[in-house]
Amino acid sequence: MNRSFKESFSQTPVTYALLMVIGLAYVGMLWKFGTTQDAEALYLSGANFTPAIVLDHEWWRLLSAGFLHIGFQHLVLNGLSLYYLGADLERMLGSWRFLIVYLTAVIGGNLVSFAMNPEALSAGASTGIYGLFVSFIVLSQLLPESYYLQQLARSYGLLIVLNIFSFVFTSGTDHWGHLGGALYGGAAVYALVNFVQKDFKNAFMSVILVILLSVGLIYRGCSFFG
Repeated sequence: MNRSFKESFSQTPVTYALLMVIGLAYVGMLWKFGTTQDAEALYLSGANFTPAIVLDHEWWRLLSAGFLHIGFQHLVLNGLSLYYLGADLERMLGSWRFLIVYLTAVIGGNLVSFAMNPEALSAGASTGIYGLFVSFIVLSQLLPESYYLQQLARSYGLLIVLNIFSFVFTSGTDHWGHLGGALYGGAAVYALVNFVQKDFKNAFMSVILVILLSVGLIYRGCSFFG
């Protein structure tokens, strides 16, 4: 193991751990089902699916879906995005804060998809990755003196806008999950940074709004099958 890898791993262990879990999940699906693209294989592996969550109480799907991928291209694109974005953000926030932001975005994005797209079977790390994109935008507002963050925010802001427009023109992509991941990831990093800066009022307000939104989304998703 060379020195640069050791240094990178020691600074960003959560990013590497997440990539490892995603890779193992992909290999595990191939080993068990011979494919990662079949709907039944995805369902049995833990993809996000509202009827199963509501009727069978399989709420763990909101998390497990974020570690499954539909085909090798999907895996590589999300893996590379997580590698570069995750390592950068983990160095800025610290490992535990980064993990909180990422998992909040994954679960929150899948919760929005659960409520707004109840017939879809969805999977992928994109919910978490969009949360990372927006995290840089939020950080650029909280830390306006950082030129690096301002540059990243402009680039990632354009990506979010393009994703919103693609709602109208593309199908087969879980846009609700992307938008939900962006919203929850941004809220998580906003709350964490405000806690660090001891601005407890804004931090707690953010947490309360996320809780209220989550309750509303759960109610909506359950109402389709209640």
